[in-house]
Amino acid sequence: MEPSLPDPSTWTHLTKEGLYRLQEEVAERATFDDEGGDVERVAGVDQAFPGDLVLSCVVSMEGEDVVERSAAEGETPMPYVPGLLVFREMPTAMAAVESLDDEPDALLVDGSGAIHPRFAGLATHLGVALDLPTVGVIKNLLCGETEEPTEVGEANPVLYEGRLVGYSFLSKERCNPVYVSPGHRFSPEGALDLVREWLTGHKLPEPIFLADRCVDEYGAGSRQPPPG
Repeated sequence: MEPSLPDPSTWTHLTKEGLYRLQEEVAERATFDDEGGDVERVAGVDQAFPGDLVLSCVVSMEGEDVVERSAAEGETPMPYVPGLLVFREMPTAMAAVESLDDEPDALLVDGSGAIHPRFAGLATHLGVALDLPTVGVIKNLLCGETEEPTEVGEANPVLYEGRLVGYSFLSKERCNPVYVSPGHRFSPEGALDLVREWLTGHKLPEPIFLADRCVDEYGAGSRQPPPG
């Protein structure tokens, strides 16, 4: 997995306008079409901010089985700026994915893809940097317009600046919808199909759900990802 973006350590030297331009460049490099081929091994990516640190965990699955877990931790590289959260999360998320022994066929990311003011959330950055098919799943709509689904399984288009950037999707009863978007090498429809395929009764697809649990357990003090 050869990164095709500048070293994350250099991002802190860019102005806000420079970071915006980098996001636009990432969006231009991204492919929002289905190019992933067969997808059997899928990894979920989640992150948290314990204190002044950034923690990212990755859980890789095939079918119902967890085959590998990894984690990475580091200092927050920059303050939070709306629309630029990716630059706080990217270095550790990228390190956690790269530390896997076996590359997954696709990533399901707790973070946005094309549903983003510049069409480049965390899922898009990871996908372009690592040249992996990625899908973003978020709980709050960052931009765009949609009709909120009311029935479990219902999905409605999210439109932004005249583009279909993803779907609002009701994945579980008595829950708010999630917002699914392609990160890289997926179409909006293909991204939604992948999320549907990996639902097992939770609001989030199983690889992200388990990555979230991994973050909680790691952050609780073990400082090691739970064994697979």
